[in-house]
Amino acid sequence: MIIFKWQESEMQALLESCERDEATPIIERHFPKGSRLLEAGCGSGRWVRFLHDRGYAIRGLEYSAETVAMVKEH
Repeated sequence: MIIFKWQESEMQALLESCERDEATPIIERHFPKGSRLLEAGCGSGRWVRFLHDRGYAIRGLEYSAETVAMVKEH
């Protein structure tokens, strides 16, 4: 069962959406920069990229080979 499928052309918009996401201030409040985080089912990796660029030690885990291939291309 596919819950979510993203398109490569949407990657930049996905990254930019993290700035406006209501989860961002919650993450920043509860996890100081440098925190080690794991996002399971990371899909496009938008949060992995967003938080890494802001000083978090984050790793993403994705089970969909198709999604991983699209991310590697981007």
